[in-house]
Amino acid sequence: MVKAKAEITISRIIDIDKVTRYYLLQSSTATAPSKPTSNPPDGNWKTTEPSYTSGSTNTLYFVDLTVMTNGSFSYSAVSKSSSYEAAKEAWNKANNAQNTANNAAKTATNYLKGSEDGLVIGNMTDEILGSNVLIDPDSVNIRDGDTILAKYSEKKIELGLNSEDAVIELCGGVGLITSQVVEESEFSTGITRALSIESDYIQMNKARIIELDTNTLYGTNADGEGQQASSYITLNSGKSSNGLHNSTFIIGGLVYEDNLDAFISGDISKLDGVLLTTRVTGADKSTDITISHSSTDASVDYEGMTIESCDVVRFQSNINMEYCIGVGVGGGGVNRGIHDTWEDHWMLYCDQNDMYFQAPKTSKIKPYYRAGDSIQLYYQGAGFATSDGKHVVFTLPINKPIDASNVVASSVSGFIGRSNGKYTHGSTSSTYVKPASYEAVINGNAVRVSMNFNNNTNVTNNAAIGVTWSGKITFS
Repeated sequence: MVKAKAEITISRIIDIDKVTRYYLLQSSTATAPSKPTSNPPDGNWKTTEPSYTSGSTNTLYFVDLTVMTNGSFSYSAVSKSSSYEAAKEAWNKANNAQNTANNAAKTATNYLKGSEDGLVIGNMTDEILGSNVLIDPDSVNIRDGDTILAKYSEKKIELGLNSEDAVIELCGGVGLITSQVVEESEFSTGITRALSIESDYIQMNKARIIELDTNTLYGTNADGEGQQASSYITLNSGKSSNGLHNSTFIIGGLVYEDNLDAFISGDISKLDGVLLTTRVTGADKSTDITISHSSTDASVDYEGMTIESCDVVRFQSNINMEYCIGVGVGGGGVNRGIHDTWEDHWMLYCDQNDMYFQAPKTSKIKPYYRAGDSIQLYYQGAGFATSDGKHVVFTLPINKPIDASNVVASSVSGFIGRSNGKYTHGSTSSTYVKPASYEAVINGNAVRVSMNFNNNTNVTNNAAIGVTWSGKITFS
């Protein structure tokens, strides 16, 4: 006997029935909407997407409703519509561009005006046109009303056109260019105006040649003809015809008809070295002062200063014409130096061996000590005791340079010493003693003296001693 059993299982599968998108358009300032909770959603949610209206500032939100086959449903998160936001942004940009164009057109109308003279740029809303710019086919003109203050053209710039009192300020006030009244003087007839350039510091750089030249007529001679005169400055640097670098300058002036001139010139070159020349010419005579140095050590030419003159070279006071000195060489070439022509003696000169000074009313002196010179001295100062108190050492300052290698000290009156309240080595307040011997050495511009005694009365070794010394030193 066979028994059988059968079972039937019935199941239901849940699937998505439909998806619906809802839209909500509201003010951008309102709070963003929450996710709906009912089907269909409450409020102003619509299934139709609204189009963007020009000028609208609203915000479009959307949400997706998913309905299942068993009737259940769910909503996605609420989001902004990117296409609506893009349309709003595009409209805003277009609107701003239009506003800019409208404002530009308004500005052009207020500040630009065509005329028969050219294009005028200025504030056309004013009853009277003030500062403005006129652009014509040939130039750009800066104006005050119809008055041109400055003009810029292809080959010409004009500043301060209609005012002699105009001030041109440069670089934030660092420099000024003005017009100034020049009163009548030996260089100008009548009152005239001059261009004035003012600055604490004026610099011109990177120019190969700079020339300043005046060539004018002033004054008259007996025939009524003009007398021509000129002043000039020339600066030049670069390469000469031999291809070497050089630098030159000339500062001078002249009067042509009388053959009068004066100049200072400098010439610096690798080939010729350095040459500085001053020349004065008049009445068919000239005086030259030349300072030169060669560019090489092998030069046999004289280097230094040369004065060439047809007269004695002298220096004279412009207050008292009697006071003057001459520079030159005395008779026979023995005295060479500066001569006081009023007192008729040499002030600074040298002979074959020495150099001397001599003031107008004094005797001659030498500005140094040399071998063979002796000095008699009275010295009061300080020293010290050494060698068990039998040697007293002190230093004599010398007030002139010493041109010698050795020195010898000797007594005139001798020595008075005082230490620790007592007189030393047998001296008293009025009694000098003479040491048995001396030692002396030159130390720069001083002489170190050591007096050697046979006693050490009242002396503490290495103690300080007050020194009164009457003696003589002789250089060798």
